[in-house]
Amino acid sequence: MVCFFFFKQKTAYEMLRSLVGSEMCIRDSYNTVQFDGDCQGAVLRVKATRGGTLLLQSGNKTLAKIKVPVTEGWKEIPVRVKGIKKGIHHLTVKSVSDHETCLDWIRFTK
Repeated sequence: MVCFFFFKQKTAYEMLRSLVGSEMCIRDSYNTVQFDGDCQGAVLRVKATRGGTLLLQSGNKTLAKIKVPVTEGWKEIPVRVKGIKKGIHHLTVKSVSDHETCLDWIRFTK
C-alpha cells in the first residue's frame, strides 16, 4: 500500500486514499487519512534553505521527527514512522523550527 499526503495552503481535500494539493510552508497543517494496513515508513518532499525540523503526529502522538537538511531545491527524505495502524488517522505536520520549512508531499509505505 502506498498513500500520498499532499498539502495546499494549510488545507487539503481527500481523493480516494490520497490527499492532493501543492506545496506549502509548514506552520501547522492537518489531514485525515485512512490506512489499509500498518505503515512503517514515509518519504517527504521538502525544502528548507536553513534546514529545519518537522513533527508528524496523530493526535498527541508523535509518529516521526524529521530533520530537514539545508536544501536549495526540493529533496526527498525517507523516514521511519511508528504507530500508524490500519484505520483512520488525523495527521498533523508541525514545524518546530524558527525558519521556513516547506513540504510538498508525503508518501507512506509499508
